[in-house]
Amino acid sequence: MIALGGYFLVLFNKGYAVRMRRSEWLLMGIGTLLIFITFVWNFARMIIKGGFYSRFWALTADPEFQRCVAAFVPSSYNWPLFIMGEVLIFSAMVSLGRRAKQMSRQRMQPCP
Repeated sequence: MIALGGYFLVLFNKGYAVRMRRSEWLLMGIGTLLIFITFVWNFARMIIKGGFYSRFWALTADPEFQRCVAAFVPSSYNWPLFIMGEVLIFSAMVSLGRRAKQMSRQRMQPCP
């Protein structure tokens, strides 16, 4: 997110039009969702397999759940899904940058 904000600032400071299309918003949204899923995947699985989902809204006060969380060590991380999310976000950034630069060049061309 910091890189994305920095990228927008660089484009804006160079005078490029920074407007995102729906497709770029969609790519970023799906990529962000995929990355979020990778972070909550193991805890969601623990909640479901442990039978805690029926008391989901009271989990912070559930001593059994707190014991499970304190002893929890993730066995793996879904790196392929994380990388897919990063690729989607990066492709939206590249698309935005190319289009912004192309629009800027079209505006700079002299009239015949």
